[in-house]
Amino acid sequence: MAATKNTFSKIISGISLACFAVLCLASCQSAQKELPLSPYSNREKQLNLLLPEGWQLTESSGPTIFFASDSAAHEDSPMGTSINLTSIPVPDGIGLEQFCDEKIKSAAANFQAFKSSESRNITLADSSPAKIILCSYSIGKFSMKALICMTVHDKEGFVLAGISDASCFDRHLALFEKVASSLSFSTK
Repeated sequence: MAATKNTFSKIISGISLACFAVLCLASCQSAQKELPLSPYSNREKQLNLLLPEGWQLTESSGPTIFFASDSAAHEDSPMGTSINLTSIPVPDGIGLEQFCDEKIKSAAANFQAFKSSESRNITLADSSPAKIILCSYSIGKFSMKALICMTVHDKEGFVLAGISDASCFDRHLALFEKVASSLSFSTK
């Protein structure tokens, strides 16, 4: 009887583990396949970039230029997956490095358990310099990761953030990097 009870317990544990694995994979499934990208333009800021097709796009007229989210991911992942772009006026004499340092200090002060894990310089589609920072943080009980791409153009600092639940981030990273590197500015 004890052997049967032990076997039954192992089977239930195995089924539970398999169900958990399926749920984890389902929450990240939209990032597993290569998503087609569509051009996005903002005439006011004279910028262009590529965004995933089918994502819900909300444009704004303040510091936040747009917020794009994968609506399918919200059903499976409590915090979802998103890409947003903001712009902030930058005083004369503030370059990319100082702008990035100030934004990272601000994020560390405003987000629980904020930690940057990687920082590297990149070149945007129009040959502008930019900096990518990979970071993690918490929102309540949720663990998040983000790719933050920052650049300074025409006295404005731009912050593009690709954000996902920590459990899905690695699957979204290539997409976030493609979107960030596609950013370009028209001449005013």
